Amino acid sequence: MGSGRIVRLDEQQQPSFSQILKTHETNIGILAGQLRQAQDAVLDLHNRVLVIEADHGIVEIKSVTAVESLIQSCQKYYDKPGNGVGGILHIVLDDENVDDENIKYCLGQAARKDDIPAVKIASELLGMSVEDRLAVVRGLSHVL
Repeated sequence: MGSGRIVRLDEQQQPSFSQILKTHETNIGILAGQLRQAQDAVLDLHNRVLVIEADHGIVEIKSVTAVESLIQSCQKYYDKPGNGVGGILHIVLDDENVDDENIKYCLGQAARKDDIPAVKIASELLGMSVEDRLAVVRGLSHVL
């Protein structure tokens, strides 16, 4: 299952709930990594455009890192009614439980409740290193 490819369940057999859950967790991890790579590519392209614009005197360069960008997204999430203590992501954002297990748990809860901003934040966190995850949640304490 750790091949980096989306895992499909064998339709000929009845998978157990734990097999289904493990498959979904594996796929979420893979997709989160792919999302992070795509976001990094978009951020890189955006920064290149800013450099080109700056070279032509169009704008001033102001690069935002992935950590800073996610801190901004988290701030917007906190600002929504009912999310003052981190909403569905409380155990990650407020309590600094930044391991995969806790983030995946929150991601599942957010998906079940159709909390799209929380799904995006959790997915981005999964694609980051533990150090970057901590930088995000610790950066929030300075913003809030």
